[in-house]
Amino acid sequence: MGKRRIKEWLMTTGVILAALLVLIFMFTKFRNRMNAELNTTTAKYLSGNVDALATAFQTKLDDQLIMLESQTRYFRDVDLTDYNAMKETIMSTRGMEAFTSIGVASGAGSTMNYQGKSSGNILLRDYFQRAMKGESAISARPTTDEFGNEVLVLAVPIHQEDQVVGVVYGTFTRDALSELMRNVRFGEQSANILITEDGTILARSVDSELIDPRSVNIQEIIPGLDIAAIAEQQFITYESDGQDNILMLRPIGFHNWYFGMIIPKGIVTEQSDSILRYVLLAMLEVTFVVVCLLLYIFFMYRRNTQEKQMLTEKAQTDLLTGVLNKMAFQEEAEQTLAGAGDSEICALYIIDLDDFKHVNDNLGHAMGDQVLTDAAGKLRSIFRSTDLIGRIGGDEFAAFLHCPREKDIDLHRLMQQRAEAIIRELCQEYEANGKKVQVSASVGMAIYPDHGSDYKSLYEHADKALYTAKRGGKNRYEEYA
Repeated sequence: MGKRRIKEWLMTTGVILAALLVLIFMFTKFRNRMNAELNTTTAKYLSGNVDALATAFQTKLDDQLIMLESQTRYFRDVDLTDYNAMKETIMSTRGMEAFTSIGVASGAGSTMNYQGKSSGNILLRDYFQRAMKGESAISARPTTDEFGNEVLVLAVPIHQEDQVVGVVYGTFTRDALSELMRNVRFGEQSANILITEDGTILARSVDSELIDPRSVNIQEIIPGLDIAAIAEQQFITYESDGQDNILMLRPIGFHNWYFGMIIPKGIVTEQSDSILRYVLLAMLEVTFVVVCLLLYIFFMYRRNTQEKQMLTEKAQTDLLTGVLNKMAFQEEAEQTLAGAGDSEICALYIIDLDDFKHVNDNLGHAMGDQVLTDAAGKLRSIFRSTDLIGRIGGDEFAAFLHCPREKDIDLHRLMQQRAEAIIRELCQEYEANGKKVQVSASVGMAIYPDHGSDYKSLYEHADKALYTAKRGGKNRYEEYA
């Protein structure tokens, strides 16, 4: 009887040990699979975020070019070969906060900044030559301006009668560029970096310990880094000051520059360890494991989707007014026009606030921002939610009206009603610091397909109508004829 009990005990112990070995084997296998799955999910998650951040940063640079484009309207009728005329016009325009300096250059490269001084001849500069070909351009490398600052130069062409006759340019310090990068961060523990194809650091997050502020090239941080190769991968891990970090690079649409995001690897490993500990406890009840795993995957997916959507919307929206930025407005208008055919009626409005610089000069930039925000809100109330509203310049807005074509709709009357509402609602007096400024708006309109079947044609014709309204005394509207 004692031997039987010993035998049963040994058999029970063997079964228990075998079960434990099987459980350990299954857990080890499951843990390895879970680690691999987690790494893949994390890689996709981080990759999606750095793509969205790179897009947001590129959009911010595009916004600066759009702001600079708004200055070209002062030179549409100025003879840039006339030194005095060029000087008088640039000195009357004032600079913009984002730029260290703003200037104008003739077709021969002769320059004049908004302080009435020459910045030298820029005929051979790469950004000038590209701008003279009709492109908005950014200098490929930092240069030293007349004030001794190390700057990047942004340039946009000046058109007169469909010909490029000169260039408006603005300078951007590295500090200003770094400030743009700080506004598109992944999180407090991350850092952003902007580099050239040879690794030269153009800008970086200035408030992060992940990037040595003394480093001028990323190769000093990661020796032997193959920039082009890593930009095609999801990410790489490297060691710096005894800490493992993750680097992701993405090319942006200027030169061969790359936008990078750096995060401590510990953020990922801490998340991984926490999940694995949770799985170890959850192995006691398989159903509970499955439920928790599904909830986790669902949470990660939803979080990733929400953040992607939020960053995409942010990249399409003007940060001050909340309406579409210039690029997003044009893309959505082009999509609508592509499917319009004969079934829809469409009209493009370009709205310019008259003498807006008087607001900033007399009432301050805070009131200037309020005027722009008010104007955007009023345009939203005038147009339907299905129409498009965008800010396409510093003080310039656009609206795109589209609706099904019906026999009883008088398009011209409908356009005039909207234009009259714009003139009426945007005409308002603002007061601050004991001073008052009257704000009004001028409107130019173009109709699809009478004045053009594509966005470019409609924009050019609406812009000409706006110019006619401005010349006719402002605070009025004109339809292209």
